[in-house]
Amino acid sequence: MMKLHKKRVDGLISETEYSIKGGRLAKKIDDTKKEKEAIADTSASNSIASNRLEELYKTIDEIDVLNQFDGEIFKRLIDYVAINGKRLIFHFKVGFDKIVEL
Repeated sequence: MMKLHKKRVDGLISETEYSIKGGRLAKKIDDTKKEKEAIADTSASNSIASNRLEELYKTIDEIDVLNQFDGEIFKRLIDYVAINGKRLIFHFKVGFDKIVEL
């Protein structure tokens, strides 16, 4: 933008050309800012998912080998179960889903 402004001040480009090129540069700057924000959002989401997965691993590591259903462990891992026809959808507290066909 500074180079463009200098060209305008020095009379090397017209006011119209300055406006057109300035508009293009402003759009590129806005697009780049939006892209940067999207990358930051994705990074934050990945960090949250990673932390949730780590919590799941810690919970699983604390569990001894099971030979039967343990309701307490189920409550610690599963947020809720949805029933859709002949499918069970287990929604884990860490943000993952597991679909089981019956």
